[in-house]
Amino acid sequence: MPGFACHTIEPTALAIPAGLYQVRLTDSERVRQGTLWSPGGKQLPLLIDVPGRTGIRIHSGNTAKDSVGCILVGSGIQGTTLSESRRALAALVAAIENGKTDTQIEVCDGI
Repeated sequence: MPGFACHTIEPTALAIPAGLYQVRLTDSERVRQGTLWSPGGKQLPLLIDVPGRTGIRIHSGNTAKDSVGCILVGSGIQGTTLSESRRALAALVAAIENGKTDTQIEVCDGI
């Protein structure tokens, strides 16, 4: 996904270790239940092989309170609040779909 960028927020106490992670679009039970939004109505990005963690998704939300350990994305950020989160998630999902395989994201500390 070269060239794709967005702002992110995650709960500090549950921060994902810095590193390069493979990401796949997979069916989300929470999307199916209606507790999370997905641009395609079914799938969300899932980080693979996060040390000591499972089920780490990338989804929409506006503040760290909207997540329990997942990464939230947004097109803009002011302080600790994301804006246009669904728009950023839709763009990210489209970029992953266009890449088809071997999509990776880099998680950095304090950036």
